[in-house]
Formats: sequence, C-alpha cells, structure tokens
Amino acid sequence: MRTFATPAFERCLKDMPAERRREIIAIIRRVAECYGYPHKHIGLGIRPIGPDMECRDSLDNRLVFFEENGALCFTFYGNHDEVKKRARRR
Repeated sequence: MRTFATPAFERCLKDMPAERRREIIAIIRRVAECYGYPHKHIGLGIRPIGPDMECRDSLDNRLVFFEENGALCFTFYGNHDEVKKRARRR
C-alpha cells in the first residue's frame, strides 16, 4: 500500500535525530505491509481513534493516519495524551 506524510507529520519529526526518523519510517513501511491483515499487525497496535487510525511506536508514542484511495496518509506523531487530545478536537 502506498503511504505519504502531511507537512504537519513531517514537522513532528523534524527535530528528531536521523536514526529515530529511520525507525519511524520503518514502522510506516510495516503498517503499509500489514494494514488490512489484522493477524499480521499484532504488535503495532493499529486501532481506530475517532475518524483516523493510530499505531504504536513505543509504549507512549503514536502515529496517526487514515486511509484514502488505497493509500495511507500519516498526519500526526505524538505521545498518547497528545493523540487523545487531537482526536477529541476532530
């Protein structure tokens, strides 16, 4: 499945070290491979959150995305509380 990131998502990652960004990109690739196959995405914690979906990066950090026209659009990266607050605003 194709993926893309919004400018807002890219801003969330801009101050991270390069190694950390590579780890997040690897998670995005794994989500793209597993999305739609629940038995494959065990461990990623993919689940709905409001109109969007989220997946775990770690115990506290999440990536927020939605599916549109056969592609996954990543819109936000933040901790659990930031993601919940963002979901309530939508």
